[in-house]
Amino acid sequence: MANWFISTDLDGTMLNHVTHDYVAVLPMLNRLQLLGVTVVLNSTKTAAELTNWQDRLNLNAPLIAENGGVICFDGQTRLLGRARSEICDLLQAWRVQYGWQFAGYNDWSLAELMRQTGFTSDHAELAAQRLVTEPILWQDSAENFIHFERQLAQVGLSWQKAGRFYHIMAAHNKASAVAWLLVNRFQGYKVLALGDGSADHLMLEQADLAVVLSNEQAEYLPIKHAHFFNPPLPAPQGWVQGLEWALPQMR
Repeated sequence: MANWFISTDLDGTMLNHVTHDYVAVLPMLNRLQLLGVTVVLNSTKTAAELTNWQDRLNLNAPLIAENGGVICFDGQTRLLGRARSEICDLLQAWRVQYGWQFAGYNDWSLAELMRQTGFTSDHAELAAQRLVTEPILWQDSAENFIHFERQLAQVGLSWQKAGRFYHIMAAHNKASAVAWLLVNRFQGYKVLALGDGSADHLMLEQADLAVVLSNEQAEYLPIKHAHFFNPPLPAPQGWVQGLEWALPQMR
């Protein structure tokens, strides 16, 4: 099984949507380690957040952060996206030029970030360490958002919705980061992908095997794939069910 690696989302996939429980995945992670299968965390979270999760999960592998914009492996950090400082400069210039109403992580103190997100102090500090994305809350009209979206496209930027936040970023995603790893780190490997939300869509469809877990509404993201599985249980137990389905096909 050494010619396979796993690309997995975290929230709602390995971690329960509500409780963030993950204990059920630990025996399976130990089993995968014995089988020589690498588990790559692939999330909208920051590299700092994912490094913290790697320690909790006892993983030592490349990681993909900020929706495919950051790849960390072998002690190196590679940015596939545009620097966050450039993105924030553009956002501030547009806010002045057009009078659009929005606010994001870069505008807030740690205390305000905690209030807006519900994060603890430690979590907020890790989440604020963004390198290639800027999450914002849109506080203007739907009509003005159309103009905002056009302005993003003109400079090669896009957005990804996650909860209440729009993550402003360059044209990268979880699937493009997996493709980069296949060329630069895992040549000749096959991919098992696990996810639950729209940010996982391309990653799931482009993988050799896909496991689609239910979202917070107990619904399954529809994908076009010849070999995918919908675990009946939510995360974290559903993640384990997905691996039990996939492992016989990874020999």
